[in-house]
Amino acid sequence: MEDIDWSKIVKDAEFAGSISGEQLPVFYKNVTDSSYEYHYPGEGGWSGKIIGKPACVPLILRPSPSWNGQGLPSVGAVCEMRHDSWHLNNWPKVTVKYASAEYFITEDGAGEQHWHAHSVKFRPIRTPEQIAADERETAINELRKHIDPRASAIAAGIFDCMTRLGYRKP
Repeated sequence: MEDIDWSKIVKDAEFAGSISGEQLPVFYKNVTDSSYEYHYPGEGGWSGKIIGKPACVPLILRPSPSWNGQGLPSVGAVCEMRHDSWHLNNWPKVTVKYASAEYFITEDGAGEQHWHAHSVKFRPIRTPEQIAADERETAINELRKHIDPRASAIAAGIFDCMTRLGYRKP
């Protein structure tokens, strides 16, 4: 079951599983909170509908293509998330487990959390270069606090140069 070629499966299948005693996988998509459509390979389209959870346990989540930051992340995407009430620099790494227009469920090292979609922001995982650039900007802003605002354009250039050369306040 682990080596499923998802490119040959119905496009909107979300999960795979196998019914006990059978070797063939069965594919599912969530229709509502209490019903799923299922698909057997080799058949065109969806084969039928069931009420309740699928009998196949565990279900294997369809791998998500990496998210590029456009739109909202899809289920399975690993990204950074920030809630509106958090400090601006707090962007923990999460995995999206469920997504709808109203809600998101994410998982981090502490477990799953439920969020209202309007109160969270997502961004792709930052590269080491992006993290270093943010640290430089923070250092420059810290230095700017100690100068006369009228001299900030010249001083900002000097502080930027000092920061890029590795100067850090002891």
